[in-house]
Amino acid sequence: IGRQAEVIVNPQEGFRAWVAYLDGTPVSTAVLCSSGDSADISGVATRPEFRHRNFARTLFLHALAEAKSLGCRLATLQAVSKGVRLYTKMGFIPVNQFVLWNNQYLL
Repeated sequence: IGRQAEVIVNPQEGFRAWVAYLDGTPVSTAVLCSSGDSADISGVATRPEFRHRNFARTLFLHALAEAKSLGCRLATLQAVSKGVRLYTKMGFIPVNQFVLWNNQYLL
């Protein structure tokens, strides 16, 4: 991964976000939200043409390490089915599923 941008909000507020770049092109993202001894990882995504090159895995591991360095003892994540293999390899187990609602008439 060429460079990393850590922006969006103040890290002191418990939010961190990373973007992985390859040759100046953003290819993958991850977001960490921490509070007390727990952390939530979300937004782990890779552009389709860059998948299966460990970009998401690298950012995911980075987010987990960051959570651990902040004293978090519990990590949860929001994931799509495409990430199940990665997350189960990392020791995560499914505990709940939720429905995503959409209102196409809002705008």
